[in-house]
Amino acid sequence: MSLLPEPLRIRDFRSFWLARLTTTIGQMAMVIVIGWQVYDIARATMDIREAAFQLGLIGLVQFVPLFVLTPISGWTADRLDRRHIARAVVLLELGCALILLTATWGGFISLPILFGVAALLGVARAFAGPALGAMAPNLVPREILPNAIALSSTAWQAGAIVGPALGGILYDVTPHLPYALSSCLFAISAISLLTIRPLPRAALKPGSPLRQMIDGLVYVRRNRLVFGAITLDLFAVLLGGVTAMLPLYARDILHVGGWAGPAPRGARRRGYSDCDLFLLPPDQDQCRREDADRGGRIRRRHGGVWPVPNLFAVAGNAGAARSGRHVFGLHPPVADSASHAG
Repeated sequence: MSLLPEPLRIRDFRSFWLARLTTTIGQMAMVIVIGWQVYDIARATMDIREAAFQLGLIGLVQFVPLFVLTPISGWTADRLDRRHIARAVVLLELGCALILLTATWGGFISLPILFGVAALLGVARAFAGPALGAMAPNLVPREILPNAIALSSTAWQAGAIVGPALGGILYDVTPHLPYALSSCLFAISAISLLTIRPLPRAALKPGSPLRQMIDGLVYVRRNRLVFGAITLDLFAVLLGGVTAMLPLYARDILHVGGWAGPAPRGARRRGYSDCDLFLLPPDQDQCRREDADRGGRIRRRHGGVWPVPNLFAVAGNAGAARSGRHVFGLHPPVADSASHAG
């Protein structure tokens, strides 16, 4: 294990890192394939406008649980064992993947099934984010924490690049294959999480859950740096939601296969992962001093050197900028609180 980066020499962190990577690949593959399948089923009986409306609805069904449950899931991750939360979430996602695999393989897949599973996935993702995101600091010594956070983020970004690409390619081969892959990945993730030993937990102040959530919002509003970073991130998420309509453009405008849908998503995630890899060295002061130079290299790489459409270049730059907030002082220090993870 000596050739591995220092955090990966720790058994529990290796298990966590593998679980986060496989979970993210499975999640992202399912998210993009569900959109494709909804649009394909809708287009069999509807015109483009009605099918596009169904495609928008499936995105909304996945987003609403995430939006509503995020404050609750953060509070829950602070008070319950994060291993148990992560295991429950992965098992729920495994169940969703098996439902869609069975329905697609059996030929009885329908819009109601897809919408119901999409809502369950939204619930799972709402609880997975705080639990997995705040687990890394509990698994490594403080002196290697920056590297552990960078590696954890890189696992997520790598999964977000590979997942949609694999999902689109396998869906082009046969519709049930992406769900079979996701099922296997979620099973690997669940096994990995089962090997993590009990985590240390800090004592928490007693108080009303609602009061604590309000205090968190007040903290964000008063901290101008954090508030600005979250606001920028919010706009990136809102404007990035247009990628949910990629199946429409790929099928009925560009007339290309399922492999083309994940490309802009992958470009944006590639920007995230580029920035994470640049920030991997443990000397965080040096990272900050080289911020401008590295940012320039990322922009030149995405915008000038690679012969990709401007859409991909802009997505990549936005991803790099968004990822950079985790290290360059734009993200609150990671403590034993899941409400500050992300």
